[in-house]
Amino acid sequence: GLLPLAEHVRSLGMEFGLWFEPEMVNPDSDLFRAHPDWVLSAPGVDPIASRHQLPLDLTQAEVCDYLFDRIRSLVAELEIAYIKWDMNRDIQHPGGSDGRAVMHKQIGALYKLIARIKAAVPGLVIESCSSGGARADYGILAHTDRIWTSDNNDARARHAIMRGAAHFLPLDALGNHVGPQKCHVTGRQFDMGFRAGTAVFGHMGMELDLTQETEHDRAILSDAITLHKSHRALIHTGDYHRLSTPSHISGIAITSSDLREALVQLAVLDPHPEMHPPRVAFAGLDPAQRYSLQCVWPREMDSTIGTFAGAALMQYGLQLPITDPDTCLIYHLKAVT
Repeated sequence: GLLPLAEHVRSLGMEFGLWFEPEMVNPDSDLFRAHPDWVLSAPGVDPIASRHQLPLDLTQAEVCDYLFDRIRSLVAELEIAYIKWDMNRDIQHPGGSDGRAVMHKQIGALYKLIARIKAAVPGLVIESCSSGGARADYGILAHTDRIWTSDNNDARARHAIMRGAAHFLPLDALGNHVGPQKCHVTGRQFDMGFRAGTAVFGHMGMELDLTQETEHDRAILSDAITLHKSHRALIHTGDYHRLSTPSHISGIAITSSDLREALVQLAVLDPHPEMHPPRVAFAGLDPAQRYSLQCVWPREMDSTIGTFAGAALMQYGLQLPITDPDTCLIYHLKAVT
C-alpha cells in the first residue's frame, strides 16, 4: 500500500502528495460492477469509454458522498498534504439518466464536493489539473489553490504559456515545473540552466527523474530552487509587468509594492538577428530611485553590474550580454540610499 511510501517521504522532511482522478471510473473495476448506474448515461445509449474511463455522475448525491468518504479517509490515513486533482478526458456523454443536459449541474456538484473536502481537512492543498491546463478558470480557483498550467514542459514554450496565463492569473497560482532534458511533448532538449531558470517565475516545482540528471545538473537545479525560495515572496505577491522586447526575447518583471525591489526575467529564445544584442527597457520601477543591479542567473554570470536610476533603466534600458539562444537571464534590483 501507499502508507510505507508516505511515511518514508515524511521521514525525509517532505510532505506527501497524491495525484488521482476522482471524477472517473474504470469499467473493469469493483466500483463500476457494483454501481453501473453511477456513470453519466442516457437510456438506450452505450457509454463511451476514453482512456479506459467513464465519467461518474456527480449530480447523484450518493456518488459525491462515496467520493467524499474515500478521499477523506485516504487523506487521514496517509496524512496527505497535497492533492493533484486531475480530469483527463473529454465528456462525450453530457447527459444525465433523464436524457437532459447535465454538465452545468455536474460542475456545480464538483465545486461543492471540493469545498466539502477542504472544509473537512483544513490546510489541504489542491491543484486543479485537466489534461494540463484545461481547467484553469476562476470557478475552480474559488475552491483550489493553484492550477497546472500545461503538460508542455518545454522550457522555450513555457515562456509564452506563462506569459499568456498571467493575463488572468497570479504567478503563485501557476504551476511552473522543471522538466527533463528532453521534453516529452516537443522532443526538444535544453540544458538545466535554461530549464531551471525558466521555472523560477511561478509556483515552482520539478517534474523529472532526478536519478537521470547528472550530478552537475542537480547542483544547478539546487541553486535554482534556492534562488526561487529566496525571492518567492516577491514573485508571488509583487506586481507583474510584461516588458517590451523583440520577438526573439521574452521579458517580464516583478516589482514590490513599495518599488524598492524587483526581479526581471529575460529569456533569449532565438539567435539575435543583429550584430549586438538589443537594449531592453525595464518597467514598474521608481524613476527617482537608484537601484543596485545584479545578474543572479545563470549562476556562472552571477555578478553585480552597477547602480542605476530607475528612470535610466526604464527609458534607456539594459544592454543584454551576448549569449546563446535558450538562455534565461534573471536580474535582481534592490533600492540603495
